[in-house]
Amino acid sequence: LTSEENGSVTYFEVTESGPVKAVVMSEGVWSDPQGASLCDTFGSYYASPYESFTYSLALTFFRGRSDFKVQFHVRNQCSNGDGTDWTDQSFLIDRASYSLDFSNGIGANIFSSHYYGASSTTSMSNSFPSGPSVETIVEQRKGSGNPWRRSRVQSNGSPIENSEFFEAPLIAVTNGSYFAAATLGNMRFREPQALRATGSVVSIDIVSERQRIGEGKGIW
Repeated sequence: LTSEENGSVTYFEVTESGPVKAVVMSEGVWSDPQGASLCDTFGSYYASPYESFTYSLALTFFRGRSDFKVQFHVRNQCSNGDGTDWTDQSFLIDRASYSLDFSNGIGANIFSSHYYGASSTTSMSNSFPSGPSVETIVEQRKGSGNPWRRSRVQSNGSPIENSEFFEAPLIAVTNGSYFAAATLGNMRFREPQALRATGSVVSIDIVSERQRIGEGKGIW
């Protein structure tokens, strides 16, 4: 489900507009056209069916700075809060992400590149030519084996770098004149998460692999 095709905004407000900082907040829902996203735990006995998947987004901008802070929270609101089965309204999701399309200013072409930061704070020299279909991913995968933590960088599905975790995960797109980047400061502790560049689109995946979201639970 995508916000462009299957979502709607239920709340939008500029919550802070001072001389130094501005904060914009938005909330919304994702809806399956066939009704699969509706929560109907009581068979409409207590309440009408409602949407299970909601999100909250807060963008914080600072005066004199080109960067901004993204806070993104995805929830499974479906829960009856009754009885002894606390997992019957859980869902499996493959991916939950916040994406920004920079194609108007950083169009993907033969002159543009993807950059990534991974093992150290100075590894921004790693780059790949990018086009509309090129995808570069920096990800902290689900824990498995020994060592438990697993991270990797991929370009179009081909592994570039592997580690237990990345100290400075970052993804960026550039056309030589403009540069747009994203990072997840605590990605190494909150797997599975990822940073993704697809053409000129930069995505923050707060869920990057299939994961079960319990009833009445949220991920950020």
